[in-house]
Amino acid sequence: MGMRWDDLTFAQRFAVWSLRLWLAERQGDETACGRCAAAFAVAGAPEARQALDRLMRCVDKLPSRPVRLAPVNQPSLSDDEALLLRALAVAQAGGRVDGRLMLRPMFRPDECRTVQRHCADYARALGSVGLDLAGAA
Repeated sequence: MGMRWDDLTFAQRFAVWSLRLWLAERQGDETACGRCAAAFAVAGAPEARQALDRLMRCVDKLPSRPVRLAPVNQPSLSDDEALLLRALAVAQAGGRVDGRLMLRPMFRPDECRTVQRHCADYARALGSVGLDLAGAA
């Protein structure tokens, strides 16, 4: 059984929701359009929107296999969402864990450095407004 929404902290939920919402917007879901930008504006982190966009463009274009993100309101996480959430948490925490190794199931080794950098940028932007992803790694 995968990770459940109810087991996540608010910050972790926000991070996963933003990944899902980015995809919904990208796919032309009119109800999703603007919601992510509005959420970042309310949080006081408009730079997070750009960091999310850079990360998700990598997820959209660079994976070595299809990436599965769940619909916006699904109560459980896909394995890929759980992996991205762990990569974001590790990036936010810094330390000695090499996030590139975590990303290998989803990206070619030569792409992992780029994706890790974008994970770190997005995680830092979330952390700058108090969204601590600890506990997801």
